[in-house]
Formats: sequence, structure tokens, C-alpha cells
Amino acid sequence: MRQRIKSVLRRLWRLASPLRRPIVRKFDAYLVERLQRQIKPLAQVVAEQLVQLRELNLCAENTIRELIRLQMQLEAGQLAADPSAGQTQQDWTVIAPEAASGNSSQAA
Repeated sequence: MRQRIKSVLRRLWRLASPLRRPIVRKFDAYLVERLQRQIKPLAQVVAEQLVQLRELNLCAENTIRELIRLQMQLEAGQLAADPSAGQTQQDWTVIAPEAASGNSSQAA
């Protein structure tokens, strides 16, 4: 019984295909048009956001460069004002290895 119903429905489905195709084509075109209407404004917003992001990125890069330049000027000014500040920093790097080797020689 079930097979007979299925076969009848298959035949009806095949016979209705010439009627189905134009309806499906129109429905498909309607959906595509609706989606395009909704996607266009979103694409414009995304494009605007990308432009703003590029501008922000450029501004951040310039700010970082300026901060580095100012930091270098500040360090140069501190060294000019107090030359021993530069020596102290260098002494720390030199003393640390000597202290480590001095401790090891005392332990031996």
C-alpha cells in the first residue's frame, strides 16, 4: 500500500515539474533581491568601519613613534643633566656578573 502511494506521488511530482520550475525561479529571484537589499547597507557600514580603522591604526602608529622619540629625548636629557645616571645603569650590568663569579670563588 505504501509503495503504491509513493509511486503515485512521484508521478504527480514529475508531472508538476513544468509548473513548479517558474514558481521556484520567481521565489528564488524574490529571495535573492530581498537579501541583496539587506546586504548592501551592511556592506556600506563595513566599508566605512574599515576606513575608520585604517585612520585609527595610522594615528596609533604616529603616536607610538612620537612616544619613542620623546622617550629617547628624555633619556638623552637625563644623561646630559646627570652623567652618573648612565654610569650607574652600566655599573649594574657589569657588577651583576662579577658578584656572581665572586660568590662562587668564595664558596670554593
